[in-house]
Amino acid sequence: MRPEWVLDLDRITQPWLAVLPILLLLGLLLFARRPLLLAASVALAAASIVAVAFWDLPVPRLLGALLKGAGVGLDVILIVFGAIFFRKYLEKIRILASIEIYIQRLSPDRRIQAVLVAWLFGSFIEGSAGFGTPAAIVAPLLLSIGFPLLCSIAVALVANSTAVTFGAVGTPLRIGLADFETSNIALRAAEINLVTGPLVPLLIIGLVVWQAHSGERWRALKECIPWALWAGLAFVGFAYFFAHLGPEFPSILGSLCALIVVGASLRLRFLVPKRVFVFRLPDFQAYHC
Repeated sequence: MRPEWVLDLDRITQPWLAVLPILLLLGLLLFARRPLLLAASVALAAASIVAVAFWDLPVPRLLGALLKGAGVGLDVILIVFGAIFFRKYLEKIRILASIEIYIQRLSPDRRIQAVLVAWLFGSFIEGSAGFGTPAAIVAPLLLSIGFPLLCSIAVALVANSTAVTFGAVGTPLRIGLADFETSNIALRAAEINLVTGPLVPLLIIGLVVWQAHSGERWRALKECIPWALWAGLAFVGFAYFFAHLGPEFPSILGSLCALIVVGASLRLRFLVPKRVFVFRLPDFQAYHC
């Protein structure tokens, strides 16, 4: 039997040993400014040594874990490569330019444009690609149709939230929770999104109207609340429906169906504010017309 002081030492050191590889990785990247390949290799070696020497992990199981990690990494690489290829292809055939024209024809209101691009179109990109691709596409797209730089970045990052649950064809649930005994986890996650998701378009619109004068901000936000909730519910509602099929479909099919329905409702002027919110060039102060 191991002495009590040895057991106490184990209880103290085990948490630190668990985070040691992460600390090494961050230290080499942020402070030592070492290349990612070197930093990742050192962190991997440290994790392997800790697992075998301190936690008595059998070497065959360690090799199996390394092999599984390589497979997961290859899955991520393929998704990111596909997303980059998809973006370059869209740029080459000028589909992105067509998207910009179509969005401007749907509505000249900057609040509505931000929700369409960042919330609905961005959620589709998150569901199909993930791994930061929505921010890489949505922010430049908003900037190209006339949004201020900081507003474009903030809106793209805030919007990339709810769809992340089922991002990259369900990777967070398919891989992140693969070793957990869970039932209907996709459905439970979609139920939570039903409550929190509709609030995201309100945050997006709040960031957009922040460009207005202080006296106009609350009015510009308040008059767009019904439409924002409608756009939010459209996505999370469809996502909940498709969550019954598995974690791969809610973000992709939910956002695609919501884009069609919300786009059609814009033609009918359903819950659309009477006043139009735009930016005045060149100082990007906002006003209504």
